[in-house]
Amino acid sequence: MIWSKLKRSLEALLADAVKEHLQLHLTRYGPGVSSLMNRAWITWDGEEIHTFSTIGQLQAARGIAAQMYENGERKEPTGFYEPSEDLVERLEQRGIYSRQDWYEALETYLSLSIEEALHSSSALIRAWAMFDRRLGKRRLRLIQFKPTDPPFIKCWYQLRCCKIRGKDQQNSGLKRGINQVSSTGVKELWRQRGCSDTWNDQPFTF
Repeated sequence: MIWSKLKRSLEALLADAVKEHLQLHLTRYGPGVSSLMNRAWITWDGEEIHTFSTIGQLQAARGIAAQMYENGERKEPTGFYEPSEDLVERLEQRGIYSRQDWYEALETYLSLSIEEALHSSSALIRAWAMFDRRLGKRRLRLIQFKPTDPPFIKCWYQLRCCKIRGKDQQNSGLKRGINQVSSTGVKELWRQRGCSDTWNDQPFTF
């Protein structure tokens, strides 16, 4: 599916609480059609909250693989082209994906019901469901996260919840961007949006 059609289709599914704040971006650097030179990213009120870069993923995979090798968790310090299950899981936990991973996940998303999306094996698909208008407030309150869920899913969830609870708050934009989601970054992000540390009267922890 071409980017313009995919973008329109995804934006049509955005909840009212987020559609004026969330933006999707895709660009190519330099000539040619290599996916290595593509990057996608998501912004919230103009501030980048997540990026999807093939080169960035390859670099991160090599670094993680080398660290695993040093710790005795891999036999060879191989890179992404020979990934282990542990390596892929660690990339996912850090929210590190290629542009192709992101694009293919969103293409698949359009064919899913909200129930299928919420229970998908893909963390990207589950995360994107947090912004879907088909996910109502009542169902949103019932969502429970697993210990193995990557932090960026909880970050996107909190952005949605924040806008539901704070429609009357006139907050300024984010004070700083977040390129790699981390526990500290997630907390800083929603606090700058005026959100609390609880949801449905329960502590929101990582």
